[in-house]
Amino acid sequence: MAERGRTRPVRVAVATDDDALDVQRFGHATRFAVYELVDGDARLIEMRDCVPACGAPGRHEERLGRAADVIGDCRAVIVREIGPGAAAAVTRRGLSVQLGYGTIAEALDALLARNRAPIARRLGGPA
Repeated sequence: MAERGRTRPVRVAVATDDDALDVQRFGHATRFAVYELVDGDARLIEMRDCVPACGAPGRHEERLGRAADVIGDCRAVIVREIGPGAAAAVTRRGLSVQLGYGTIAEALDALLARNRAPIARRLGGPA
């Protein structure tokens, strides 16, 4: 249970690559940096490896689904770009797609600064 005056933590994944510095396109991500956001702060909780959905062997839809499954427990994913198939795979799993640019830190700061509402409400869930 959340402490009085504190919002519940929300998990947000950021599409990235091996250097884990910049936001990448969903289909090109080799890793997802998973952050816990609460009360205006972001804390890295883990890095999750993933096979890039673009260019990997197998059916495209299945690759997109496997990539989305890696972050299925998150509320949102921050990506530089995402195609319609990937967006559908992600939203079917209940995630919100957020566009972010530059470094992961810049993208997280932009997400947190978009408005003053609790992060869960901004990402489509209960506050």
